[in-house]
Amino acid sequence: MYLSLFFGHSVLLPKNQRNKLMADWAFINLKSTFNQFGLDLDDKEFITGDKFTAADISVGYVAYAMSFLGKFEEVAPENVIKWWQKLAERPALKKSLSL
Repeated sequence: MYLSLFFGHSVLLPKNQRNKLMADWAFINLKSTFNQFGLDLDDKEFITGDKFTAADISVGYVAYAMSFLGKFEEVAPENVIKWWQKLAERPALKKSLSL
């Protein structure tokens, strides 16, 4: 929900329909969510531990979208940024983004 509200009110909606307060609210909540994710991730390689799972794909989508918008490093703590960088280097992800 936060991603779609942030994306909509920052980029997708026509400028006269965007609500900066809504975009700011969504951004703050994305930051809070990523901070909690950082605490949960701790020093694990992947979300569930040492194996890549669908959970990484699901959260990776939000990380990718925020990266696409150039805002990921503003919302994510360092360990989450490192986790995303590791995911972004996976050959399957690189291939899917090149299509």
